[in-house]
Amino acid sequence: MKDKFTQAVGVIRTSTDRQSTDVQRSYIENFCKDNKLELLEVYEDINISGKCNIIKRPGLVCALGRLDSSTCLVVYALDRLARKKSLWHDIADEVQCNKSEIFSCTEDVNDWNRIIDGANYEHESIKRRTKDKLKQLRVSNRRFSKSKYGWTYDKNGFGSEVKKEQEVLKYMRDRRQSGAPYTKISDELNNIGYTRRDSKKWNRQSVCRTYVNDEKHIKMINDITGRRNEIIEFAEKESEKIRIRITHGLNNLKNTGRKWCRSKTGIRWDANGRPVVVKDELETLQFIKDKLSCGLSYANIADALNEKGKTTMRGKTFTRQNVYVIHSTDEKFSVQEILDSSL
Repeated sequence: MKDKFTQAVGVIRTSTDRQSTDVQRSYIENFCKDNKLELLEVYEDINISGKCNIIKRPGLVCALGRLDSSTCLVVYALDRLARKKSLWHDIADEVQCNKSEIFSCTEDVNDWNRIIDGANYEHESIKRRTKDKLKQLRVSNRRFSKSKYGWTYDKNGFGSEVKKEQEVLKYMRDRRQSGAPYTKISDELNNIGYTRRDSKKWNRQSVCRTYVNDEKHIKMINDITGRRNEIIEFAEKESEKIRIRITHGLNNLKNTGRKWCRSKTGIRWDANGRPVVVKDELETLQFIKDKLSCGLSYANIADALNEKGKTTMRGKTFTRQNVYVIHSTDEKFSVQEILDSSL
């Protein structure tokens, strides 16, 4: 099919202005050379999404205008043309009306249906991940956009105010509240000696843009702070409700002599929730208390218990950590306190 074409125009698209076009251009040039096509021109659409309509892509519009029965359209990959089926159909119809065809340097155009579906999925996936990341950055008060006038960001992405720029913003707010137009505010700022971040003089458009962005930033910060305070307040209320329910439940269990804490060394609970004393474990507990009163360490006590053939509730040998947990738990809820609560 390529044999009936003698000329070609290329189309390059990047989603941001930071992406290089060298790879796409190289592939298009090599494709035309290998297929003996005269490359008339390569058109570029920089910083444009793959879901933008044709009229918003000047490079693509120019390329489509040069197509005819002897000139084909060449792209690095089909997702450089479109990332959704409706847009792909529009481009394909326009190409067909000019009695031309589309060729991809890296893919089979006949498999366009699967390729465009994959490109659309990739676009939606990137979009979702970006939104989630921006949401996370907003909540953590970290950088999620270009540095606004009046603010700067450190290397970790945390924002801080720029004192001099904040003075300019305050002046703008005060003058706008008093009814001053943007043109007058710009003249006043220039007379005072305030300059923009790029050291240029203020004009009506720059004052309007800076003021509007500041209002949006303040509104966004207030919304985030308000939502955060609502969440904290809700969590505190729920925590207090849970604490009250737990306290009430424990008191009821204590009053009825039922199980109100986990089994511990010296105490088990029967099927009715009543405490039962384990004599052998009580001896172990008393041994630990006596040795601690003599100044022995937890590690030495664990060794002594193992030499006596004692084991933990789970039938394992004692360690320093076991002895510490048994002692600290007994200080919180002693065996006698549990037994007294069951009476």
